[in-house]
Amino acid sequence: MLRFFLSRFLQSCVALFIIITATFFMQRFVPGGPFTQERATTPEIEQRIKEYYRLNDPLWKQYADYMWDITPKKFAPLELRHGLDFKAAFGIDLRPSYRYASYTVNEIIADKLPVSIELGFLALIVALLIGVPLGVIAAMRRNTWPDYGASSFGMIGISTPTFVVGPIAVLLFAIYWRQVPASGWVRWDEIASGRQTLADLISTRILPALVLGIAFAAPILRITRGGMLDVLNQDFIRTARAKGASELRIVLRHGLRGGLLPLVSYLGPAIAGVLTGSFVIETIFQIPGLGREFVTSIGNRDYMLVIGTVIIYAGFIMALNLLADVVQAWMNPKIRLDS
Repeated sequence: MLRFFLSRFLQSCVALFIIITATFFMQRFVPGGPFTQERATTPEIEQRIKEYYRLNDPLWKQYADYMWDITPKKFAPLELRHGLDFKAAFGIDLRPSYRYASYTVNEIIADKLPVSIELGFLALIVALLIGVPLGVIAAMRRNTWPDYGASSFGMIGISTPTFVVGPIAVLLFAIYWRQVPASGWVRWDEIASGRQTLADLISTRILPALVLGIAFAAPILRITRGGMLDVLNQDFIRTARAKGASELRIVLRHGLRGGLLPLVSYLGPAIAGVLTGSFVIETIFQIPGLGREFVTSIGNRDYMLVIGTVIIYAGFIMALNLLADVVQAWMNPKIRLDS
């Protein structure tokens, strides 16, 4: 098991290195620069700004210096209890932002990332609460109307992107029926200070979480249905039925563990997809998360914020995929033996 984990960990590190390197050089090769759109900036001031951000150095030196800055130099994860300060916890310096001169990328990520994580967590809960029960019911009632209905829902959910569902949901629930706000995000500290109520906080999360969650409920439904059908056709299930066990008992006691095994391998990419899928949702609903900040930073050519966000998201994706591989190998030893 340790060998399996180390193998996957090294593969993740190599992939992360390639992603960081590609992002760094792709930004530099795009025409223009982070300060070319500043109309009031004189050439002398622009030159000083470039010197401050070390943009006048040779490209190879910029790359080497940046890779050294983001290399972990210590391991103090307990520092994260005070906030997402990667510099204090791991010695990772993501440098100042080009557009937000008084803030570092570390500080921006520490402020925006919790919003994206909360939205992703809520959306994943919605996806599991909808997808898993519908998938199990569809498998138990194969070739009946519950199966056809669940399969139709899965097909529609997979084929309809969030940038279509989002505006329709806003139009119906926020503008036409006026049940929830059309945009915005109430933070937890606003509840503590009394500026907003708990009802306001919940109302700003319902629509974004539902829209994003339904998009991932559809594939979860189909994966659960397929996994359950495979298990329910096994010999030991037939034996349990022959002994007189109820269908519900068979599913809960014998079917779920094997039937949900394919879902475990999907959860890593699903969580990563929920986080990256929040780019569109945060833009539609004007949520102050890291996904929306990433989209804005691309337009602003904020090199440091773009690559810093890529590092965080890529790191999350690698870690979650690694965790999913390890959990799946633990549940099915044949996987790690084959690996």
